[in-house]
Amino acid sequence: MESVRIWRSPYIHFYEDEVVEAAEVYTDVFLRGVAEAGFNAIWIRGLLREIVPSSYFEEFGRNSATMIESLRTVIRRGQKAGVKVFIYMQPPMGFPEKDPFWKKHPDLKGATYEMFGKRDSALCTSVPEVPKFLRESACTLSKRLPGLGGLILITASEHVAHCYSRCRCRPETVLVENGVRIHPVGCPRCARREPREVVGEIVGNIRDGLAAAGNGAELWAWNWSWTTYEDDPQEQ
Repeated sequence: MESVRIWRSPYIHFYEDEVVEAAEVYTDVFLRGVAEAGFNAIWIRGLLREIVPSSYFEEFGRNSATMIESLRTVIRRGQKAGVKVFIYMQPPMGFPEKDPFWKKHPDLKGATYEMFGKRDSALCTSVPEVPKFLRESACTLSKRLPGLGGLILITASEHVAHCYSRCRCRPETVLVENGVRIHPVGCPRCARREPREVVGEIVGNIRDGLAAAGNGAELWAWNWSWTTYEDDPQEQ
């Protein structure tokens, strides 16, 4: 695999609608400058459920057409400059605890954690519809974005993405009930699963979705904060 030197513009806004903004920031001139500086890739933050629609959840992807067009524009410009485009994401990502989404899908609600002064609830990956959504959406994304370099996944952080996102689940915190390991996570379904199982399942479903599309998009899993689950280098 070609060595990747990846870069990100300081003029794009991480916590705003970055995908839509990307076409304004990453112009032809800008990307040529990136290449001339010795970089061959850029990364753009996005939410999988916002970029593409899903047959499982009609609420997702309502602004998909605008986002896809923006990303296609950047990908085309990047191809001319020799710069690949990667999307950074943390699927499946939760919602605020009081979000209307939970009224319609109460069975999907997982662990709830305090984050930046507000409470967010995870989209529980132990419910079968969620892994299916991940596979389908990754496939759809790759099909709609031919030429995409790939995805960068972060699976442990301060954000509530899945039931173990903000939970420190080291071996010393685990209880055993009738031979079953019980983790201190606020979701009874995921409490009986290992955090590495949940994280691995997310990565695996995204990988399978990209592979099904057949466009050669790469998948990188960033191990930042995995020490909340296991000591480095998290061999399991």
